[in-house]
Amino acid sequence: MHPKQAVALGVRLFAIWVFITLITRVPGNVALLQKWGGDVLGVIIFVSASAILLVVCVVLWLFPVGVAGKLLPDADNPPAQPSSADEWFSVGCRLLGLWTVVDTLPSLFFYYLPVGIVSKHPDMAGVWHEDYKWSVASLIAEVVLGIWLLLGARGLLGLLRWARSVGQ
Repeated sequence: MHPKQAVALGVRLFAIWVFITLITRVPGNVALLQKWGGDVLGVIIFVSASAILLVVCVVLWLFPVGVAGKLLPDADNPPAQPSSADEWFSVGCRLLGLWTVVDTLPSLFFYYLPVGIVSKHPDMAGVWHEDYKWSVASLIAEVVLGIWLLLGARGLLGLLRWARSVGQ
């Protein structure tokens, strides 16, 4: 199997996993928002995050080879000889990064966004414990690690340079 095909398969599996995560976590969070939130801004943020994840699922499902082509360097040319260990290591790191990001982002959106919204409700005073803050910091560190594995050191450096130059 060509590395591009392996990554495309991983991308499509990722799309399935994100969709399953989305449909299993949305009902509970909607009930939580209805019971404690009622905040229009919170509902808008929650619906927007859910819609964005749904669009990501559809795009990843429809264009897995295109995404794989963007993730892998020189993936357009099939190798003349068998793939080297370095190429498979690169593919493996990118798949691990993709898995880490996919595993962490839904937790940030679907566990901590509603908690942040409902903590404004008077009956929920003190729900934002110190443990939650450390847990969010841990999830953010996981996202950064996943992005680094996904993009590689050069890709992460390029992303940071791009972020610095935006708006200049």
